Amino acid sequence: YIYDYSEYTVKIEITDNHDGTITATKTVTKEGNPVEEISFENQYKASGSITVSGRKNLNGKQLPGEMFEFVMQEFIPGDADADADADSDVDADSDDEPVGDPFKVRNDSLGDFSFQELFFDETDAGRTYFYKITEIDEGAGGYIYDTSEYIISISVTDNGDGTLEVVQNFVYPQEITEIVFENIYQTTDTSVQFTGTKELEGREIEDGQFTFVLNLVGEVEDEELQRVQNDESGNIIFDEIVYTQKDMGNTYYYTIVEVNNLDSGYGYDESVYSIEVQVIDNGDGTLSTIIVMENLSDENISGLVFKNTYTATGKASGIIARKELIGLQLGDGMFEFVLEDIEGTKLQR
Repeated sequence: YIYDYSEYTVKIEITDNHDGTITATKTVTKEGNPVEEISFENQYKASGSITVSGRKNLNGKQLPGEMFEFVMQEFIPGDADADADADSDVDADSDDEPVGDPFKVRNDSLGDFSFQELFFDETDAGRTYFYKITEIDEGAGGYIYDTSEYIISISVTDNGDGTLEVVQNFVYPQEITEIVFENIYQTTDTSVQFTGTKELEGREIEDGQFTFVLNLVGEVEDEELQRVQNDESGNIIFDEIVYTQKDMGNTYYYTIVEVNNLDSGYGYDESVYSIEVQVIDNGDGTLSTIIVMENLSDENISGLVFKNTYTATGKASGIIARKELIGLQLGDGMFEFVLEDIEGTKLQR
């Protein structure tokens, strides 16, 4: 209450009429000014407030803060009197009349959201207000939005002591205890495929001649994933490795080596290629990968190349020739002979 602290001065003048009677004259002033009557005017003020809150759940990935937006719109139900206790007559299909501008808010990193505080005064006492709460579908890639609609009523009661009791009730759907929006995040798959080249020095390479192994590096021991052979052109092609939504945010490590078959005459490449694959969520329902490949000397490389050699060794049988001389007896050591290669280099004399 706001009290009236006005002060009035009342002056009574008594006059003898000399006939056995007197006359009383009243004069009233307020702050020095004459007034007709004494009047005190008090005021009653009351206030109260409430904050409407909700929660966002996201399945499929960690919920980003500020990701989703929610709107709360006050309305007058088309099939109920907003001043009456008519909660049961209001539903999502009511012919509603919006009131004022909508309130908007975004979720925090924990999924909670709260609309701005609603304030009420003594003029709202005894009234009931209705609000509809929905999520805005912003069409972000990979996200499935919740199309639920919630209707709440807020009733205001004067406690008679300058305070208002402001109570929120759930009108639609019925028998709920909180406002919750459930969204889903889904991604398409992505994949990587490791390829390389086999080079053989000393002879022509054959289809399926050499074997290569792709291993997944584990904390305790490695796991062999694939074993392939080169083709006739020396190409090394492993099968695709597919990554799904459960792989996003993970990093995988692989090694690729050549199997030494110990075939005679061949020198095998002992290189070990280390490959790191990071699976990235692009935030739009797609996945991508970042690939870092290194060799044993920790040098970044752009591809896998295994270089083998082939060497054949052995002795050729002696070359025997015959010299004939016509017209004279052939003598020992009479003639000299030279062995040359095809390029004219003298090998023996």
